[in-house]
Amino acid sequence: MTEPTQDAQRTFQVEEEAKGGSGCLRGCLIALLVAVVLGVIAGVLIARNWRSLMAGGIAAVTEAGIDSSGLPPAEKEEVKAEFRRLTDGFQDGSISNEQLQRVMDGIVASPLFAALPVFVLDSGYIEVSGLSEEQKAAGRMAVQRFLQGVADGTIPPEKVEAVLAPVADRDADGGWKLREEVTDEQLSAALAAATAAADEAGVPAEVPGLDVSEEIRKLIDAGLAGE
Repeated sequence: MTEPTQDAQRTFQVEEEAKGGSGCLRGCLIALLVAVVLGVIAGVLIARNWRSLMAGGIAAVTEAGIDSSGLPPAEKEEVKAEFRRLTDGFQDGSISNEQLQRVMDGIVASPLFAALPVFVLDSGYIEVSGLSEEQKAAGRMAVQRFLQGVADGTIPPEKVEAVLAPVADRDADGGWKLREEVTDEQLSAALAAATAAADEAGVPAEVPGLDVSEEIRKLIDAGLAGE
């Protein structure tokens, strides 16, 4: 029996390599085609549901921020309800992109937004401090007076720094990071700054607790109306 020549062997090897390469190429092309199809499907789903996705993202961020605030539990739920009104309206199309942007810009730019960390002075520090009950009551009123002054515009947002400086530090982004542990002296310094700012602005000695959800409602309505 005649042995195959070297030329025949080389031809056989080349043909086998070509077949193997062709199979790999077909597999790669199929995988690429599947990826393209999946990408198109994902794009269609996102295009159809982008409002729901965006509304869900906004809701998650705002609710996390509200949960970490120093607001009382009932007030937290009322504030969440106001934001749900906003995100639900955006999701069903009754609120436009422009309206949503105006509302969010208005909230972030509001003096009340800058003063939100001050709420933590009560639930986070005053309640667990070593201050007397009388001092705690006076401290809570100092916080309420300060927040009321910020909300109605009689206390400028710049005064927030004087109140927070004794109990908080600036983070890398320039925001306030409240300290986990605060001494009674540091807390008293923050409350004294709040009292001084309220006195200077002429805020009454006693004010009702600030209705944060009502303030948020006003900001949302103003943004929706283009005011």
